Amino acid sequence: MLGKDLAEIFLQDKKYKVFGIARHRPNNLPDLNFIKLDLLNLSKLKTVLKRISPDIIIHSAAIVNLDRCDQHKAEARIIHARAAKIFAAHRRLSTRLIYISTDSVFDGRQGNYKETSKTRPLNYYAKTKRRGEEIVLKESPNSLVIRTNIFGFHQIPGASLAEWGLDNLFKKRAINGFVDVRFNPVYTKQLARVIKQIADQEHFLPRILNVGSGSFLSKYNFLIKLAEIFKQNKALITKSKISQSALAIARPRNTTLNTVKLEKIFKQKLGLVDGLREFKKDFLEYKSKK
Repeated sequence: MLGKDLAEIFLQDKKYKVFGIARHRPNNLPDLNFIKLDLLNLSKLKTVLKRISPDIIIHSAAIVNLDRCDQHKAEARIIHARAAKIFAAHRRLSTRLIYISTDSVFDGRQGNYKETSKTRPLNYYAKTKRRGEEIVLKESPNSLVIRTNIFGFHQIPGASLAEWGLDNLFKKRAINGFVDVRFNPVYTKQLARVIKQIADQEHFLPRILNVGSGSFLSKYNFLIKLAEIFKQNKALITKSKISQSALAIARPRNTTLNTVKLEKIFKQKLGLVDGLREFKKDFLEYKSKK
């Protein structure tokens, strides 16, 4: 979801030669140097890194399905932590490594978390992502951890919040939105542009950076805004509470990220509505070409 937008943004700048590692080739990136690889194959990953010898590595892969992480712990460890260790070891004194982490490293009791706030992950997904953070910060002196929460779309349809919401709204199905879960998500292209600006810097900025929109809101209100932007029926969205749900995996309630540092560096706030509008444009354009 993020990787395709990163590739598109970097390919627009001819000073970069862009390689993409994935299990499936993106449909709309003919100039991408595509490498078919599952990150679970760590030995092949080492071989690929040695062959292409990148100057900048962006580790944006993740297993975001919390149940799958809990049921397949070894896979989660490999993708989030062991692969990160291999990336961190590649020409560690010269290669820049950007690790895409998550707001879920926090327990959600406080909200408005700063980069220096104490992490306390509640589930196995978040625990392995925090472990990945620890590895890259310790072993790669040129590393940067980005904590974020993103929305966007997969080329092979996925189950992200926005995709799930739109799929149901388009089909006129009623859905529930949590009023007691708060976050400040960004569109994948907004995040990709921030990462590009960071990569363009001669020297890395902070070791950890929060990237989120300037709007703190509940998941219910996010779905309402999504429906408004796509001109769908808001009445299909019902208020509900995670505290009353049957979800088995522990989830934090308030993972809002403080973005003061981001705003000081880039002299701007990332607008949630701006991101939703761009998301709509890209989503409908992609669907029209399929």
